[in-house]
Amino acid sequence: MRLALSIGFTGFAFIALIALGTWQAERLIWKQNLQAQIIARTHSAPLEIKNAADIASLREDTHHYRRARLYGAFADKTLYWFTQINNKPASLATIDKVGYHILQPFILADGTAIAIDRGFIPARLKGKPPREIKDTSIEVILRWADKRNWFSAGDNLAQETLYVRDSDVMSRYWQVALPAVLGEVTTATRTPPYGNQSRLTLPNKHFGYMITWFSLAGILVIISLLWHIRERKQAQG
Repeated sequence: MRLALSIGFTGFAFIALIALGTWQAERLIWKQNLQAQIIARTHSAPLEIKNAADIASLREDTHHYRRARLYGAFADKTLYWFTQINNKPASLATIDKVGYHILQPFILADGTAIAIDRGFIPARLKGKPPREIKDTSIEVILRWADKRNWFSAGDNLAQETLYVRDSDVMSRYWQVALPAVLGEVTTATRTPPYGNQSRLTLPNKHFGYMITWFSLAGILVIISLLWHIRERKQAQG
């Protein structure tokens, strides 16, 4: 009875550990493919976006992380997304490494609006007029609006502060219609807002997790064999 229970428990645990390792291997391949897709899209020629029809043609499954060139001008409206700077300049003082991303609506020639993340500003600059962009076109990486979850903090619109880049919230606050897609400015600058903040490298710890689960399965087999050998010797002794 004791032997049967031991074999049954070991077999169940071994199968569970192998299943977890296999799942992590599948997740590893999925994450690698997703990373390769992001790299390919960010290195593709920029899409030309000039009007509502161009916006309407965008699809998350094919255009997420694509580069695009937009033609129009920024509206004099702002919101601030609380986050951490990603590609901080080496000269940035320690006190300035916490701050916000500045968000503004960009108005195309036909009046269509799209939210643009212009990049990072230190917290001390919040509320001050952002650096003016006189160009009639900007290059961005297309992203789809963030999704809220149970851990998302509530926005503080009285302070113009967002914790999630929610298109519906921005649309109501700015009183302009916005699509779900938004743009992140790709230009790196020496003065705030610091562009080129897109996170293009995905965290990928699945290889380590896979090795852990498969290693535990192997260790379980070794311990089980040693235990059975000891039990047999004791029975024979």
